[in-house]
Amino acid sequence: MDDIAEILNVADANKIYQGRDPIIHFYETFLTIYDPAIRKRRGVYYTPEAVVGYIVRSIHSILKTHFGLADGLASEQVKLLDPAGGTLTFLAEAIRLAVDEFKNKYGVDGLHRWIKNTFFHAFELMMVPYVIGHLRNSAFTSTKNKYFESIAPEVWHYHIGGYQVLQKYLKERKDRNMDDAPRYCRIVTAISKTIEIQNQIDKIYPEIEINACLAPR
Repeated sequence: MDDIAEILNVADANKIYQGRDPIIHFYETFLTIYDPAIRKRRGVYYTPEAVVGYIVRSIHSILKTHFGLADGLASEQVKLLDPAGGTLTFLAEAIRLAVDEFKNKYGVDGLHRWIKNTFFHAFELMMVPYVIGHLRNSAFTSTKNKYFESIAPEVWHYHIGGYQVLQKYLKERKDRNMDDAPRYCRIVTAISKTIEIQNQIDKIYPEIEINACLAPR
């Protein structure tokens, strides 16, 4: 396992993901050998990407033509729940299509707000497809030009000690593979929460300051 982890750490994920999804190929082959009985009992079978794309595009179109939702899957009224998510192939395709729809119509400025208000969820009972689903979606969200679009402007421009935190972090890793994306996400979350707390302090500070001035000495 250590050898496999070391290989994956130095692998170029973007090059691996050119062409057919390797995680789906792994899942289809692996589960057939690993546990064919549970695969048959639970009806776990690989859905070709072309079929997934056709189904998701059809739903996207029907939402526009039959339900009056001009943005299709990108409409904020849409609540998507996959009760048997598997490796999240359908969910990932729905997210990709919805994001493209939103960006093409409204640009990337409002994408962060749209993502926060979007309800795309899935359930999965089996551990193997559950883990693989998270892997494939983390890879999807970390590909070039997609990973950092959802960061709110105030978080991206946040400064500490005279430098822009997130920008500095990326500059120091220029021309290197982004193999520590989860850590970057934690930094983004920490900054976001810090801004929330600072805003709360700013709201109550004037009252505290007045009370402090009026307090008996």
